[in-house]
Amino acid sequence: MTRSETERFVPKLGDFFGTLELKSASDLPTNRHGILILHVIHCGSFSASSYICQDLLNDTLRFLRLMVERGGTKLKTPLPVLLVDTREQNPLDFSRFTGWFAGIERKALKLGDYSIAGLEDICVVERKDLSDLIHSCTTERCVFIHRLRQMAQYPHRLLLITSTLSQIKSPYSHAGVNPNRIIQSLIATLAGLQVPFLCSETHELGEELVASYLYQVHLYHWLEANGYGRFLTDNDL
Repeated sequence: MTRSETERFVPKLGDFFGTLELKSASDLPTNRHGILILHVIHCGSFSASSYICQDLLNDTLRFLRLMVERGGTKLKTPLPVLLVDTREQNPLDFSRFTGWFAGIERKALKLGDYSIAGLEDICVVERKDLSDLIHSCTTERCVFIHRLRQMAQYPHRLLLITSTLSQIKSPYSHAGVNPNRIIQSLIATLAGLQVPFLCSETHELGEELVASYLYQVHLYHWLEANGYGRFLTDNDL
């Protein structure tokens, strides 16, 4: 599909992505081979689709920056700096999200693995892979629970698990632990401490989830601090 052939999709995509800066076919993202990349999107009875290149679909995100409007006028919002804790041994890679962040810095955080510069005291993201989660819920349970209780004091908190729920629920070949114990610990974390968690099937998806979450925490905070309220566009999220 050529760029000229996608012109007819632009108005519909622009309506659907009301908060995306997508106004012409020249704004549509391509991969490194110059091939157009578009998500298949669905919203109620409306749907639009196109051919999708099998390069990482996340490549599109560096071109798609949320647009904030008031009364039809676009607001110019600053980009945040994403913080990665210096103790994070295998950090997520956010380098492709250049449309969301002004930069990425390593810093010793008081709590968690990721945050936003200037919002370290109100925003925290903790990341666990499956083996780390099992260890934290068993051998290091007291330490982990204390950490979760600290996270619960933050207005914006998120526990990211780079594993699927089905993997967490399945028997572990490397640990003699009942998977139900881990699942119930996660549910208790959500219900008791009100610390939400997300599971990602891949490392790359985890990067996208954390990047998007941190960018939007910054965006909503900036809007509220500047008297615009907590919504991106009128009568919307």
